[in-house]
Amino acid sequence: MVMKPSGTKSRILSTTIQLLNTKGVSNVKMRDVSGALSMSIGDLTYHYPKWEALMDDIFGAFQSDVDELYLSFPSDITEVARYIGQIYDIQMRYAFFFADFYVFFQLYPKYEGIKERFFLERMKIMRDALQRLIVKKFLFPQDEQHNYDLLVKNTWLLLSGWYGFSMMLKNTKYTFTKEEFFLSIWNLYVSHLTPRGKAIVRRSYLSAAISVR
Repeated sequence: MVMKPSGTKSRILSTTIQLLNTKGVSNVKMRDVSGALSMSIGDLTYHYPKWEALMDDIFGAFQSDVDELYLSFPSDITEVARYIGQIYDIQMRYAFFFADFYVFFQLYPKYEGIKERFFLERMKIMRDALQRLIVKKFLFPQDEQHNYDLLVKNTWLLLSGWYGFSMMLKNTKYTFTKEEFFLSIWNLYVSHLTPRGKAIVRRSYLSAAISVR
């Protein structure tokens, strides 16, 4: 687990992430951060001599938060709505990454080497978690109709693309709301849920004030 900075460094990280979320990953420089913090460039570079060092800490914090989320994948699906809410929150916290996913890796090729491992490891965690739900009879067993390797891929397509899609269509009738985020995941999984699993997920969704058929 990556140690999270405290004090001034924490303020710098938080402010930089907010700026990246607001302005986009390719539009924020050191002067933007120092200005937002009312801090001189000299004071900022005392803590982060180079922009790359600042991005290393931000990407490290992102990895740590994602790891914490995936390692707590619920084996009890009564917690599924709470967990989906956590997925939503982390995507909003690091919106710059999900809004400019491909741009990020183009701008920071130093992370390219860990990209494949980063996603493959987390996809395996998700697949193993689905297997535990199968054993507990919340999901149907794997067969031609229930392909969980494909489901994991489709889930990642949804999770990695929905925010950028939503921002592109902001202020139109196709704006992607938090409720629709929940419903999209429901629609992706509902055909794989057993009657028992479906009933439990419905109740979990109701706890988040979201109703599904």
